Amino acid sequence: DNRSKLSKEQRRLAGVGGDDAQSARALTNDDPTQPFAHVSDPDLVNQIIVSYSTPEALIQIQNHVSTAASSNGEIKLKGVKNFSRVQRRKNRGRGGQGGDGRDGNGGGRQLQDEESTAGIAVIVTTEDISAYQSINGVTKVERDTELTIDGLRSNFDPDVVKKYIDDLDRAQSGRKLQEARPWGIDLVNVTQLWDTIDPPPSPITICVVDTGYDLGHVDLPQLPLQDVTGWDTGNANNGVWNVDGNSHGTHCAGSIGAIGNNAEGVVGVNPDQEKFRFHIAKGLSDRGSGAGSDVLNAVSSCVEAGAKVISMSLGCDNCFSQATDLFYQDVYDQNVLVIAAAGNSGDVRDHFPSGYTAVMSVASVAEGGGEGSSNY
Repeated sequence: DNRSKLSKEQRRLAGVGGDDAQSARALTNDDPTQPFAHVSDPDLVNQIIVSYSTPEALIQIQNHVSTAASSNGEIKLKGVKNFSRVQRRKNRGRGGQGGDGRDGNGGGRQLQDEESTAGIAVIVTTEDISAYQSINGVTKVERDTELTIDGLRSNFDPDVVKKYIDDLDRAQSGRKLQEARPWGIDLVNVTQLWDTIDPPPSPITICVVDTGYDLGHVDLPQLPLQDVTGWDTGNANNGVWNVDGNSHGTHCAGSIGAIGNNAEGVVGVNPDQEKFRFHIAKGLSDRGSGAGSDVLNAVSSCVEAGAKVISMSLGCDNCFSQATDLFYQDVYDQNVLVIAAAGNSGDVRDHFPSGYTAVMSVASVAEGGGEGSSNY
């Protein structure tokens, strides 16, 4: 973790804007064909996502869980998400590692020419997944996976890491003297829009799914100009949405909307907090990781809050999930734009959720416009 060299106060203030080098993640698997999804959270080991095609199938799933739970208290239905409309998926021949139509991440039966999915259920169970595959109307059973923040890849040039730390030190020492503009602001050519775009009739809701938000940060939107709303899992171990014990989520929110013309910190892509409002969804814990199903719940909270844009700088490598793919298609069908980072391992691994069809993938570039650290 590059932040280990910084004081607590430096980490807090550096959480807004700048280069996304907040957390390094060790690459333990050098084979780009193998799933990088790793389940370090013990709560995820027995968690599955079951896709179903009809309301009747959901009832059968619920009945099965109820019966199984009567003899095993560890089995429970954690949540259900019905899609806004039935999603239909053709068999595209995605064979996974085994080439048998499975995704390589927990199993599932071969897709037919076309199958319909009406929703997904998240279940904690110690049963074999075949118990759910045999239920009529179940279209897929997959293991839940772990997603992590997309930080600086650990095998990055050490000189680049040192420069990042030095830049933070300089930003901190000069922070009270002037407001800084990160080099990325000019690179994406957004400043021309600041004075030419009229405010919308009502602020556009932007949702950030990450490790939370440092509510009260001097350079981030808050009352009285903006009523920032939020969601979290309700699990005390994961933390609450308005306290960011990691700083990565605060950093990402700052890249989007750090306040301009306030002589504080940095400036975001949209520095006018009257043109938008934040909804913060804490899908990842303060550790910088979380269940894939928790991230889906976080995205659902964004949609329910009226978000038109959802931003996620998180993911996992080689962890395709049919249920998640259809989930994001359903969000897209509700006229919501989901944007996700392409991943920072700098290799050919497939990265998700940025790799899903209905998600806009955004890659990084180096200062000056050269190649960044994204997957390709």
